[in-house]
Amino acid sequence: MSYSDALFRGFSTAGHSVPQGNVLKRAVPEVSAPEAREHPVEQRKLVLPSLDGSADGTHTLPVHTEPLQLALVDTLSRLDFEHGLVPLEAALRQAGARSSERIDQLQHLAESLVSARARRRIEQLLDFASPLSESPGESLARARFRQLGFQQPQLQVSMSIDGATYRVDFLWEAAGVVAEFDGWKKYDQGFTAAMRQEKIREDAIRSTGLLIVRFYWEDLMQPDCTRLVQLLTRAGVPRITRA
Repeated sequence: MSYSDALFRGFSTAGHSVPQGNVLKRAVPEVSAPEAREHPVEQRKLVLPSLDGSADGTHTLPVHTEPLQLALVDTLSRLDFEHGLVPLEAALRQAGARSSERIDQLQHLAESLVSARARRRIEQLLDFASPLSESPGESLARARFRQLGFQQPQLQVSMSIDGATYRVDFLWEAAGVVAEFDGWKKYDQGFTAAMRQEKIREDAIRSTGLLIVRFYWEDLMQPDCTRLVQLLTRAGVPRITRA
């Protein structure tokens, strides 16, 4: 699943848009009226393949649209932490070098939410989110680490080894542990070649004394994340110490 899919699914999961006849209307926002007026919902036309054999092969569907940041705040206010982090980090990564500006925009909008509980939920997400996560799986993994009580790792750390540069998804440097999320996407263009490159890469990383833990979508989706807990615990990933 790509980050574009994650954004769309995040909005869908929150019930953000619901079909009404031929118009997609946004669910009633929780943002207060003055803030909503600053970011009006616009009506635009979406061009779709025609189902009735029209001359140009397309037809238009009127839809209501709005700025991403307003849609995102309204969506995040309806999701739990794990499901909210994925579309939020997708939006931050999409913003690139302007991710801090996007966070400021979202914080400003969140202050106008009517529900104090929703404001706290979004504040927690904004404090935690990072533009460095590169996939929905990595975002969900970070949420799971938090949920399970493990310390947060460094993200996307580059290592120069024997003249080659390798980047790892997660690094707990003090514990000497690297974790890699494997969504299988890299194997689409040829399993044998991808496996060979991955073997070379992992051998190089292990040669530095680091332990590598690899996990998959299935590990993140287990109700208690049993296998993920076992992998991280055996590797010596530190837990959060609470006062």
